[in-house]
Amino acid sequence: MEQQVHLFTKKLKPSHISHTLSVPTHVLEAFPIPEGDHFMNFEALDATDNTWRFCLSTRLTGAYAKPVLLRSSWGRFVEQKGLAPEDRVVFFMQSDDEANEIRRYTVRAQRKVMILMGQDVWVDVEDLPLNPMLETLIIRTFKTSVGIDCCDGGGGGGNLLRVMGQY
Repeated sequence: MEQQVHLFTKKLKPSHISHTLSVPTHVLEAFPIPEGDHFMNFEALDATDNTWRFCLSTRLTGAYAKPVLLRSSWGRFVEQKGLAPEDRVVFFMQSDDEANEIRRYTVRAQRKVMILMGQDVWVDVEDLPLNPMLETLIIRTFKTSVGIDCCDGGGGGGNLLRVMGQY
């Protein structure tokens, strides 16, 4: 029976967009880097079942491993997904309990589209409309359909919903 495990969620900073993606050290347990090596290539499926090849590397010196996804593999993903600072990526692993060596990874590239009742709402970037005007129309329709007053920030009730990073 397959079991999905959340490996990590990372909110992106400018350095993650332009250079490497730093990865939490505890995640190394999920990646069988061969003894004596300091890197490993792995594949991850995205929300549209496209396969992405990443290279996870650890430094050779220092007090701890400091894992990163190298720019050579990570950069293509960033560019194709149109990622920007404040977006996030989420990595998961599925492993087969019976054959522990079989590991499959998935990755989600997400953007915060609104804050609803104090909670961030994240959407896979593949599910976002391409046209910003269409995006605004969809969000206004959503707000109307769930009965949220469209506050413009100047009203007495404050913003119940902050849309598309415009807060």
